[in-house]
Amino acid sequence: MTSICIFGDSIGEGYYDSKNGGWVAQLNQFLKTPNEKLHIYNCSISGESTREVLARFDVEIEARGSKTIIFALGINDSWYFNNDKNKPNVSLNNFKENINLLISKCKERKATIIFIGPTMVDESKVMPVPWRTEVFFDNKNIQKYNQTIKEICKEYKLTFIETYSLLQKEDLSRDGLHPNTTGHIKIFKKVKKYI
Repeated sequence: MTSICIFGDSIGEGYYDSKNGGWVAQLNQFLKTPNEKLHIYNCSISGESTREVLARFDVEIEARGSKTIIFALGINDSWYFNNDKNKPNVSLNNFKENINLLISKCKERKATIIFIGPTMVDESKVMPVPWRTEVFFDNKNIQKYNQTIKEICKEYKLTFIETYSLLQKEDLSRDGLHPNTTGHIKIFKKVKKYI
């Protein structure tokens, strides 16, 4: 059986898409064949950054043996503490190191690698986020992490799927962070063109 592993965060898990279950669930339905020779393992976990994915990557891949690996990360790396941009969850330098390590691990397994960039946020609702008031997201900072992924993908000649400019405020849920059903559909439609 051919399989794809997707490593993401709450957006990959499908938060705020009660209709379709998120873009990964839609992709799974789209790719399923009558004899089910293709399987998607959604290894996305809410709140995770590249740091947490890196810590569990070997175990997850060993268990599944997927030869296509999709990373949809960056937004949880980019947030910062107490409105201080000098205190990011994962510094830009560490983020670069983590992405490079993930790529190296994939190359050791001769896997096809795809990166999906982070989405934009509605800053009026996430500076700070209501459920964790020491955490701040802003689009300028998210774009720095997005650009970093894009540059690394260019260096390694990897597929990079841009989603930052894909969504507008109306494509976000009421929390200003996660895509709503329409936003997830937009992501799915773009991603499916590359799979």
